[in-house]
Amino acid sequence: MHSSVSTGFSPEPHFPGLTAGTEPVALTINASGWVLQASAAAEQLFSFEPGEMIGFHVSLLLPTLTESSIASDRQLRHLKYLGHCGISFKATRSDGRGFLCSLLLVPLRDEAQDIYRLIINEAEHDTAVFA
Repeated sequence: MHSSVSTGFSPEPHFPGLTAGTEPVALTINASGWVLQASAAAEQLFSFEPGEMIGFHVSLLLPTLTESSIASDRQLRHLKYLGHCGISFKATRSDGRGFLCSLLLVPLRDEAQDIYRLIINEAEHDTAVFA
């Protein structure tokens, strides 16, 4: 894990449920989709113990996000666009129970690799689903 990753957070106005001072449900992933960091709120939402999600591939939590779905800049831009539009994604808790969530993908700066903050918001109502 790289210690130079900034953990700062600024909520986006178009992402419901996030307010300043609230810990986001967030994963820091590399460009291949491997989890580098997970917030305590993410561990709680996905029903994992602290530190247990580190090293997981994001597709174990969000099956739509396979390695090929986040492999190129074009695909990452598409994922950011879908998140901006409020499209819901299927997610899976550690016990196998599924739920819907919205995603916000934020690129972060790191000298060694391309990394991203994936902010997750559990959907409260039916929305269009990206399966």
